[in-house]
Amino acid sequence: MVMNIEIHLEEETFVINKSKSLIGEIYFIVKGSDYFPEKGWFDFPAVKLSWWAENVIKINNSSVGTEFKLRFMDGPLYVKGVKKEEDIVELKFIKEQLNSENILLAANVSLNTLEKAIRTAAEKVVIFENKNKLESPDTEILKNQLKVL
Repeated sequence: MVMNIEIHLEEETFVINKSKSLIGEIYFIVKGSDYFPEKGWFDFPAVKLSWWAENVIKINNSSVGTEFKLRFMDGPLYVKGVKKEEDIVELKFIKEQLNSENILLAANVSLNTLEKAIRTAAEKVVIFENKNKLESPDTEILKNQLKVL
């Protein structure tokens, strides 16, 4: 069964740190009520989304069975994906431990839905920075990823 997936951003939490990187709330919402890593998770949205966009672009052009990871910067957390069909990916939401992977959540999602979630979140980040006249190197990379996504 194919599940819904969203990427939640909370613009009211966005700040630019001394390194000119955007920090704020970013997390996945799966099946409408499961959160990963957790509701209210803080990380680097522009960096994460550019990495995730790069992976989704590659997986779109890859064969069934190809694996990929969507990593978070803070914490030993990531999403491990496998392309199951042309438009279906299996996602496992993982907290890495010393010698194992603790799968907290799993879902099959449409690759198009995942791509759209990343694109929508990335566009929000770019609009936020433009609206607030902020510039970060991370967002420039993200803008380039959006051209291809």
